[in-house]
Amino acid sequence: MSGRAIMPEEKDQWIDVIAKLIKLTQEEKIKWSSSAPPENLSGEKDRYVETTFLAEYKGKKLRLYQRHLKVEEPPPFVFVAVSSGIKFPYWTSRIMLEIVDSSGRPLWEFPQVGPLNDLLTSVKYQVSGVKDFIDKLLSE
Repeated sequence: MSGRAIMPEEKDQWIDVIAKLIKLTQEEKIKWSSSAPPENLSGEKDRYVETTFLAEYKGKKLRLYQRHLKVEEPPPFVFVAVSSGIKFPYWTSRIMLEIVDSSGRPLWEFPQVGPLNDLLTSVKYQVSGVKDFIDKLLSE
């Protein structure tokens, strides 16, 4: 999807975009829902997605999820990775934010920027109803 490197000024713009999505999520101007991942994101032994989160804003459907990927040991001639002390296999993850079509097919992938983790945390907080739970618990 988005294979080119982003320039520093573009990176600042994407950070601002994700920060705005976080703000709108926390203000509940964007409502997210959780769903099982589609088949193309699950069902493989070396990669999986547990939950996807969906929202619609300004006529665009957004999908957010954390993709887990198993990294196998590279061939012996790849000296840099082997000499770095990394133990294989290991799991890594990446947070993905996409614009999808009405069938859930990805149309565009947002660049990887730091605040995506904060967006995922805000979305999980909203979807899980933690605020309501805490309010009810503390009011007893």
